[in-house]
Amino acid sequence: TSITDTVLRFNTFASEIGQYVYTEDGNDKSVFLRQYDSRVAGSGADLNFTRQEDMGWNMKGLPWLVSDYRTDTVLDGYTYLRQMYIPHVLYQMDGNDYGLSGDQIFTSQSWSQGNTVSMGKAFLTQTATLFDQEEVIFHTPYYNLNTKAGRPLLRMSSPRRRSGDLLTVIPDNNADKTVKYSYGRDGLKWQTNGTLPQMYLMDNKRQSRISLLAAAPTEVDIPLGVTIPSTQENTPSRKRMSSNDTERFTFSLPEKQAFAAYDYVWLIDYMNNTYTNLLEQDYETEIANGDNLNRFALRIGGFPKTDEQGRRQYVVFTDNFNLHIRGLIKGDHISVYSSSGNLICTTTAADNEFTTLLPYYSGYVVRINDVAQKIISL
Repeated sequence: TSITDTVLRFNTFASEIGQYVYTEDGNDKSVFLRQYDSRVAGSGADLNFTRQEDMGWNMKGLPWLVSDYRTDTVLDGYTYLRQMYIPHVLYQMDGNDYGLSGDQIFTSQSWSQGNTVSMGKAFLTQTATLFDQEEVIFHTPYYNLNTKAGRPLLRMSSPRRRSGDLLTVIPDNNADKTVKYSYGRDGLKWQTNGTLPQMYLMDNKRQSRISLLAAAPTEVDIPLGVTIPSTQENTPSRKRMSSNDTERFTFSLPEKQAFAAYDYVWLIDYMNNTYTNLLEQDYETEIANGDNLNRFALRIGGFPKTDEQGRRQYVVFTDNFNLHIRGLIKGDHISVYSSSGNLICTTTAADNEFTTLLPYYSGYVVRINDVAQKIISL
């Protein structure tokens, strides 16, 4: 929700169905700057694009539908590639974003380290040629300074529907810990025709459904919403699904290298009280049809959520003489004692859940990382 008026202008269109103004084809994209020099060669007036009356100013926008596109030099292996084919000085007039008053101009150099431009924000720049126009090439976006690669995606898939959904989440250690949707930086989830499952991040007020979070905070729980439309069969011979039915879905990271800077990418399921590091394993669970807005969260980096005293939270229970412990992380040390203090078993957690068969006693004490967690009675 924007608190200020926003004006959108579209200056091109598709002439027929099947043609698109914007396509992703893996190729570089270009913008063309016109010279606007009114003098004619051979008239006795020298062509000089640096004269004030012939500066060749152009207003353009980023030709990629991405946020925070780097315009500086990046390294691909051992080869330096410049994101913009020719360096330019960029001028933008948006005082709200740059801490300037509305009548001031923000100037940036495309070759400066870390300089970025964003989708949805125009920039003014000058031509650097004596010809009628200049082609400025924007190379394929790079995810970070040294890697041209993995897209930071989260996937939710269903074998039954043979379909699922993807969202893009780009971690930012310096991002505000309160998730807020930003126009021109993030992307909202488009509503489908009502038959496809959808996954989206939400702001802290749970008002915006975000499909691209370009500045995702780290070490905090980001609300993750899931909407599962019920499937309706038209043939009476098939059982229809009701709104109370569930389906099995799997959460995974298609390209784990995009999160290489982090040891953990947690998929949190509050209903099952599970914390799964998606960098090590996928998470599979049943999800009810309809909107699931309070069940899941995504946490990049850090450890699972703790209570007010900073202690980790676990689920410990017995079922038919089996002990179950959930909410673990790999490396947790587990010890189980009888109520009389005898050590029954000790082990190290290999994933987020541990199960073992117990002999009959009147009760048990479970210690995780040398801290007593639960006393279990049968």
